Amino acid sequence: MIKNFTLLLFFFASITLNAQNINIPDVNFKKALVENTAINTDGDGEISESEAVAFTGSINIAELNISDLTGIEYFINITQVNCRSNKLTSLDLSKNTAITSLYCYYNDLTSLDLTNNTAITNLYCYYNDLPSLDLKNNTAITHLNCSDNQLISLDLANNTDITYLDCDGNNLTSLDLTNNTAITSLTCSDNQLIILDLTNNTAITYLNCENNKFPFSELQKIKTKYSEFSYISTKKLFSPIEKADAFDIDYSDEALIDGTATVFTWYAINDKIVDETVVSKTGNGIYKFLKQGIYYCKMTNETFPEAELTTESVTINNNNIIEIPDANFKKALVDNTSINTNEDTEISDFEALLTTSLELGSKNIADLTSIEYFTNLISLSVYNNHLKSLDLNKNTAITSLNCGYNQLISLDLTNITAITKLYCYYNDLTSLDLTNNTAIASLYCDGNNLTSLDLTNNTAITSLDCQNNQLTSLDLTNNTTITSLDCGSNQLTSLDLTNNTAITSLYCGSNQLTSLDLANNTAIASLNCNNNKFPFSELQKIKERYSELAYDSNKRLFSAINEIINYQIDYSSEVLIDGNETSFKWYRENSEVSAEDLQEDGNGMFTFLKDGAYYCEMTNASFPNLTLKTNTISIYNNDIVNIPDANFKKALVENTLLNLDGDNEISEYEAATYKEELNVSNKSISDLTGVAYFTSITKLTCNYNQISSMDLSENSQLKELDCSHNKLTDLNIYSNSSLNTLNCSYNELSDLSLSEYNNYRLIKLNIDQNHLPLSNLNKIKAINPKLIEVDKLSADYMSRQFDVFDEVNKEVDYELNYSEEALFNEKETTFRWTTDYGMTEVNDESTIQKVKTGVFKFLKSGTYHCEMTNEEFPDIVVATSAITINIATGINEVLKSSIQVYPNPVITDLNIKFEKNEDRMIYIYDVKGQIQVQQESFSSSEQLNISNLKNGMYILKIQSKSGVISYKILKQ
Repeated sequence: MIKNFTLLLFFFASITLNAQNINIPDVNFKKALVENTAINTDGDGEISESEAVAFTGSINIAELNISDLTGIEYFINITQVNCRSNKLTSLDLSKNTAITSLYCYYNDLTSLDLTNNTAITNLYCYYNDLPSLDLKNNTAITHLNCSDNQLISLDLANNTDITYLDCDGNNLTSLDLTNNTAITSLTCSDNQLIILDLTNNTAITYLNCENNKFPFSELQKIKTKYSEFSYISTKKLFSPIEKADAFDIDYSDEALIDGTATVFTWYAINDKIVDETVVSKTGNGIYKFLKQGIYYCKMTNETFPEAELTTESVTINNNNIIEIPDANFKKALVDNTSINTNEDTEISDFEALLTTSLELGSKNIADLTSIEYFTNLISLSVYNNHLKSLDLNKNTAITSLNCGYNQLISLDLTNITAITKLYCYYNDLTSLDLTNNTAIASLYCDGNNLTSLDLTNNTAITSLDCQNNQLTSLDLTNNTTITSLDCGSNQLTSLDLTNNTAITSLYCGSNQLTSLDLANNTAIASLNCNNNKFPFSELQKIKERYSELAYDSNKRLFSAINEIINYQIDYSSEVLIDGNETSFKWYRENSEVSAEDLQEDGNGMFTFLKDGAYYCEMTNASFPNLTLKTNTISIYNNDIVNIPDANFKKALVENTLLNLDGDNEISEYEAATYKEELNVSNKSISDLTGVAYFTSITKLTCNYNQISSMDLSENSQLKELDCSHNKLTDLNIYSNSSLNTLNCSYNELSDLSLSEYNNYRLIKLNIDQNHLPLSNLNKIKAINPKLIEVDKLSADYMSRQFDVFDEVNKEVDYELNYSEEALFNEKETTFRWTTDYGMTEVNDESTIQKVKTGVFKFLKSGTYHCEMTNEEFPDIVVATSAITINIATGINEVLKSSIQVYPNPVITDLNIKFEKNEDRMIYIYDVKGQIQVQQESFSSSEQLNISNLKNGMYILKIQSKSGVISYKILKQ
């Protein structure tokens, strides 16, 4: 019985002992308390209630990774808590009424209830997430730091003992310190304060209220209370304003501060200063907005020299709709909700004004009209569209432009001085002026028709791609920051990279380079210089600088040579390359030479013993798998060139620059070595046989002659050809791949075939006054659209093609098929039918019936012509030959055979003989259908003096009872 009583007593004692221990869930908090011997007086692993109540000191648990202070409520007699730099999200101190100092900063507290903690004098709760702080009951507080929270208000009316206040880094819009007269230190910076009344706070010895929203007028009030005051701020003043119409804004309170005038500077949204035409000063500190836009003002005043105050934005939005002609451009804008902010079906000028970036690649846009409204554009991408022009004169803020893969023939960047990135690759540009664009760092202008590129002012360039142009030179002397250079596939004969020591990647392949000095370019990590004209001696120098050089080329070395028999050539520099001997293999007329052709003189010297076309193939073990072939060496025996046309020969012989020996003949050598312009204009030449020997000429002028055919297949160096005003019926320029300018106007060409591959350099073409149909013009345009552009001599000038297609002589009900001329690039051709050589228009179906597109049926007799125009070929008219429709067969042929007209071409007098006397009228029309000569006739012969007529084509029309007959005549 005694044993059972003892066990029962022990059991109840254990229960009582366990009930006295505090539940402390946070292990880090508990550990700190247990390890504090002043608290854990019995030294066990628990904290009892009695131990907590007995402790009257300070709990310091800073930086212990504590997230929960459950259990602290038992410490009712503690006077200080330091729980800073933990992970607390809540803190209940309602039982700890003896606390005088609380340090709970650097936690995650979202609330803090100190209603019961009326003894607190020091409160440091900064760097939490407190949206509010109620201190009405905490009248004993003298030191308060509640900075860097989310407080939007702070009521300190009851806290009259505060001497130190730091409420920095909150969202306070006001701060009433009327009752806080004891404050000596005040920090209220980084808030949203617009006023700060310190009238009652005369004890302040330290003040920091920077980075609020005080205007100068408020700063001056603060300064009168605290003379040592200084101020800076990045906050914006006042509230944003949006108006539909122009209005006046009144900043007159800020105009004069302590006797010093404030400077007001207005800016647009693109941070550029605007002038009086945009924001006009109407009074002292009063301004009127005259144009739509978004503006802000920066104010400075010498009273506060370190302060530059910026206002919130002022928006003038008229919401005017922009007219955007190109449907695809408009759709791209409307579909973009970041641009079309109201998501309607239109774009307003204000929406355009707010747009800083446009991504319009591959949208089938042909017209960017209205881009001028996007004046704040910084980035514009319109690559892979159908643009032929691009006006960016209003888009001066652009720093990045991508207009590649379009059809631009010009690009004016004069006003876009801030541009740093330009991508205008694969257009039809023939020039590119970057004089004003000194900030460009990346330039990609590859795939154009540039013949020159001036980068003298563009010293900031680091990446340059100008490959696939027609550059003959490239000066990079000033461009010392270039790291990546691609100038391949041009016509460069030299490349000076002496100053370009930063280059790491170089591509200069497919040029005409004969040397490449890389002595200063030690940073190059990637090099491609294939397909140039480097001999082995130069390749060895390159390899010494870039040991990984791999080279291949199909270009021929050295210049073409024209010499006579016994000429000696010197290739001694190519004999020994890095210790390996070069093998020279010679060919004459594409066959290996014999000892009778060529004499080897030793050490790379060779003498030519026979005439012919030679070249040499070189190989060297230092560059395995590489064969270098020289240019043609033409050796002549000084034979005379056969020139059948006496006028052609006379013109050549009289040319002292050509006829070097001054005799009466032209030798093959003289012809082959002649490199000047060959000008035989207006010499009455009918045959150019012999021109084939002039293999070095780059310009041939043979206009105003009687030439009906010419073979230029051997003149491969030709760049310019003027064969206008002749009688050419055919012109083959397939072999003239260097040709860039061709004038073949005023001939009789009914077809002009150009090769996309052979004639890609052709950029200027005059085909006026020939017999070319629209279908042929379309083939020319497919190669280069610029080739059919007309040089307009006047505003109404039209280029004409005459007598296109053969004359037709058929009977009524004849159907004529022009369907191949009817449609080009979805644009229909306009067929204008006339009689009397354009004098009378035929537009009734009872005379000429349209069977279907391009097919016509003639229902009445007469002589007709058709004029064809198509928007695809602006400023060009194509007129057909006469189409004669008879009721009975043979009438016109009989009439025509009874009349003789001569000479034709005619210079002065035109003779006409008739089979009989009868009354008739004789007319001569010009190509525009205007009568130039009109004469009555009865006799069997007439002579008309037409010396006063201009040179060109005319129509002679003879009308009598026998019928009407017409002739083409050429006046010279």
